[in-house]
Amino acid sequence: MIPAIEAYVNFQQNDWDDHLPAATLCINTACQSSTKYTPFELVHGRAAVLPHQSAFFWPPSPPMTPREFFRRVHRWRTAARKLILTSQFFSKQRHDKHHRTPQLFHRVELVLVSRNIGETGRTKKLLPKFIGPFQIVKQKCQNTYLVEDLPFMRKRRSWRRFNAHVAQIRPFRVREEVDWRPEKETAGEISEDDNWDSEADVDEDEEKG
Repeated sequence: MIPAIEAYVNFQQNDWDDHLPAATLCINTACQSSTKYTPFELVHGRAAVLPHQSAFFWPPSPPMTPREFFRRVHRWRTAARKLILTSQFFSKQRHDKHHRTPQLFHRVELVLVSRNIGETGRTKKLLPKFIGPFQIVKQKCQNTYLVEDLPFMRKRRSWRRFNAHVAQIRPFRVREEVDWRPEKETAGEISEDDNWDSEADVDEDEEKG
């Protein structure tokens, strides 16, 4: 509905309700890719008669008995239901193909949480995408966890405690601080300073000799 209306709404967006009847008519009389029928046909059991079609004389269609009419409606709806189930099956296969298994977190485990942070005067692109760390309190359901501030970050009677979806959570890893160490010279490699020192020692030995 929204894509159909936004194509015709004015710049001020104050006449969207004027386009609702036309948008509804277009959707109800358009053949759906999932059912191969229009919504009007599945509800009323016949094709919709549009205004331009009623402006011309059409030969009368042969009459249909109520039994034939109900059989046709049942046949259309059964076929549409099978097509919808088939479409849902393939959609699920495409989703599961690129969907990763949710990570399991345990109680008191440290995690980072993705939150929408907005600060005046600072660009959102350069702000951290995850905040924390927080600790897991418990698992509310399969994909939702209750998290809260760490004990040393809590105030006397108030601290942050909220639900977070598993897609918003990342495990927290402490950075390992490694002291700088100079690269050791490999065996067989001698620096230029060592060459100069060895030559000076040879000269001193010759003078003594």
